[in-house]
Amino acid sequence: MYPRIFIGGTGRSGTTILYRALGCHKNIYALPKEMRFITEPDGVLNLVDALTIRYSINQSREALFKFERLMGEYMCDPQNGIYPNYNMPEWIGEQFYYKRLSEFCEELVDFKFRGISAPLRPEKGDMSSNSWRKQFKDITKLRRNAKGDIPQFKFPHRDINVVKYFPEREEMLKKAASFVDDLFMNVAVKHNKQTWCEKTPTNLQSIDFLWELFPDAVFVHMIRDPRGVLESMRKVRWAPDDTRELCRFLARIYDRWFDVKERVDVGQHRFLEVKLEHLTAYPIATLEKIANLCELPNEYHNLPDISPEKVNSWQGQMSAEDLKIANELLGEYIVRLGYTV
Repeated sequence: MYPRIFIGGTGRSGTTILYRALGCHKNIYALPKEMRFITEPDGVLNLVDALTIRYSINQSREALFKFERLMGEYMCDPQNGIYPNYNMPEWIGEQFYYKRLSEFCEELVDFKFRGISAPLRPEKGDMSSNSWRKQFKDITKLRRNAKGDIPQFKFPHRDINVVKYFPEREEMLKKAASFVDDLFMNVAVKHNKQTWCEKTPTNLQSIDFLWELFPDAVFVHMIRDPRGVLESMRKVRWAPDDTRELCRFLARIYDRWFDVKERVDVGQHRFLEVKLEHLTAYPIATLEKIANLCELPNEYHNLPDISPEKVNSWQGQMSAEDLKIANELLGEYIVRLGYTV
């Protein structure tokens, strides 16, 4: 079995360019979008922690509910405002997706009972419209302003999950890894591919967890001159506009990465750092190196255009004042990543 492949970086560091290129390999299926649900809020990482090292009855129940909501609602409705344009059932295969999601979540439930709990799990036509909350407020208001008999409010009863505790974290990790791999391989096989590649930039900050899930996975860290990253980030809505704030934003990502790298012995794993500048200058040699790391034949077809001109365009676009600020606030990271100030 070929190793699974993850790509991570700061964002705007070339992760998408590499991702598209790897998807041109005869054996690698590049998923249609950043999957995000593994390492981002309410995803697999939080779920595993809540059922192992952070377990409590309420914590585990809430984590499972949020995971089911993320996977069963937010990532299935392209029109929603949380994950717009996401349609996991369409990408993975609707029947298989919902069936495997249901199986995985049911595996994590120990038993259920009828009762009340805060926060209560919403049901259709119930908490989505805050109906019981409104009833409670209305009755409370009547109690303050009226005399005589006032109806008693009763919290609605629900089927409440008691979620399993996994004192052996490895057991939960295996279940989670199997779930993720089953989803991705279901669609990879349909495209006659033998492994998959997942690209979410924030993977970089959770590389330790990804190797817990998939110890044999290949991880490619895409690096770009921080000043190029900074200038490119001005084009996105998820990062600050102000140069100093943007430098601080990037610094937090780099701080986390260097901390993780110090704690995790990347030399014990299949790990490769690729500079965007090098990828665009020597795409064939770089892609061959990645194929070798994955123990795959060096067979890529119809590679996308990998243009080196845009990589260093920041040098002509960044103002002298912004360059001075970037060198001042990001100088340490620029040097540690192998560039010169």
